[in-house]
Amino acid sequence: MSTSVSRLHVSTEGFARIFWLIFLLMPVPLLVVHFSWMLKREHFHYLPALLIATVVLIWQRWNGNIVLPFSSITKLATVWAVLLVYLMGILINSPWIIALGWTVSIILALASMGGKAEANLVQLWPLALMILPLPMNLDAGLTTWLQLRSSMLSSHILDLIDIPHLLLGNVIELSEGTIFVEQACSGVQSVYTLIFCAALLVVWGRRPIFLIPFYVVTAVFWALALNVLRIVLVGWAKFYLHLDWSIGWEHELLGYFCLALALLCLLSTDRLFRIMVFPISSDATSTRARVPLIELWNWACEPGLVAPRSVETRAPRSDVTFSIIAICILLLSAQCAMLLRTPETLPQNNNSFVVLPETVPRTASSRFNLTGFRTETASRDAPMGANAHIYSGEVRGIPVTIAFTQPYETWHDLVACYQGVGWKLNSKSCDSSGEWDLIEASFVTPKDFHGYIWFSAIDSRGEMVDAPERSVFSLWKFNLRSRNVLGKPQAALGIVQLNCESRSPLNTDEMLLLREEFLTIRNEFRQLILTSLGSAD
Repeated sequence: MSTSVSRLHVSTEGFARIFWLIFLLMPVPLLVVHFSWMLKREHFHYLPALLIATVVLIWQRWNGNIVLPFSSITKLATVWAVLLVYLMGILINSPWIIALGWTVSIILALASMGGKAEANLVQLWPLALMILPLPMNLDAGLTTWLQLRSSMLSSHILDLIDIPHLLLGNVIELSEGTIFVEQACSGVQSVYTLIFCAALLVVWGRRPIFLIPFYVVTAVFWALALNVLRIVLVGWAKFYLHLDWSIGWEHELLGYFCLALALLCLLSTDRLFRIMVFPISSDATSTRARVPLIELWNWACEPGLVAPRSVETRAPRSDVTFSIIAICILLLSAQCAMLLRTPETLPQNNNSFVVLPETVPRTASSRFNLTGFRTETASRDAPMGANAHIYSGEVRGIPVTIAFTQPYETWHDLVACYQGVGWKLNSKSCDSSGEWDLIEASFVTPKDFHGYIWFSAIDSRGEMVDAPERSVFSLWKFNLRSRNVLGKPQAALGIVQLNCESRSPLNTDEMLLLREEFLTIRNEFRQLILTSLGSAD
């Protein structure tokens, strides 16, 4: 009897390893796209450290046992739900949706793995969530909010230490030079790096799970505080020492110093939480009777450790398992085919879906005076795009550039493109009050000019495209309606923009003037697309 049980255990566990290997590796093609996108953004440079820390913790705490996720209806339903999420992600070509499904898969796999003595691998779920950026560009919204608060707090402290300055958004003007306030420190010093460190601290130290929101808030607080310290030190060095700590190795060294100080503050706060939150021993109560409130508190304060998982000796459901493996192989094939196919974005008229004239479409209300026209072919990540019609001119003496770039398969954030050529983001907002979303952003250029852009998206059918900031479903809605069941694009997308560079900041009236002019020209481009389709009124 024991021999048959042993053979069944070996067979079941080996089958489980094969199942999990296929189930976790299935979304790799689109996960590569997702991770490459994250690594291109400075705020997510903690990703390699996250993967290493997760592997090390699993290696330390895993007892080598793993079971199939069919021991309960909940786990089996979760597997099928993940497969549906993968299918939706492939249909709408969304690496973020794929990453969401993979995150749930990782947590489900951790719940199916046996831990060593008093270890529960499912407690690693906070680290699994760190591979998933916030939807609707909320991560960028957080850094922008911290950037503005850092500027304001730094300005107050500079006033207290008698350093004369002028605050213009996120730019601090000193007599000795200009300080641009980075987005809550970039790269390895970002707020998300501290949040990752906080999550790692909770998991590594097996802190109570209900403290995770407090650790996250603490990480954001220390990121803000140390960013303010960095800005004040740069201003102090410029004013009193006539040294520029905003560039070069001095800037990098100061950034790492602030990061190290923030980590020490985080460890100090962790020590405070450990003092404040601890189980109440039975000796502390005067009665031996059960106290439900104390039991609830002790349950919450305990790190949730469980005994090692017993080996499941029940034979696997071969029909269900093989069905899921077959679906995984089909989904993997669909991803590979989608990534290898040649994009079909209505390649006509030099890869454009609409023929544009050499003069900007304008109405009697337009104030734009054209002075030059050119077409430009560059990288898709360039500010003007891979195939752009560019119109230079002025609006009541203000030099501006209008561009229509086509085609894209999905929403293209021009803010990231301008940041890629050295423009430093000052502010960004999305106006979704009308029927057509408008993104407005201000920058500081490498020449210390003030830059402004307004842009919106429209597809090849003349339909308005929502910005991701409007709702979590914006990109999904466009991808669903613009693709067929095979995932091939049926509608391309164009970006219309107006940008301006000025030595001095624009005032409110000038900003409103350029905004109104952009709205006018944007509607004219849309009318031109509808006319080319023969559907204009």
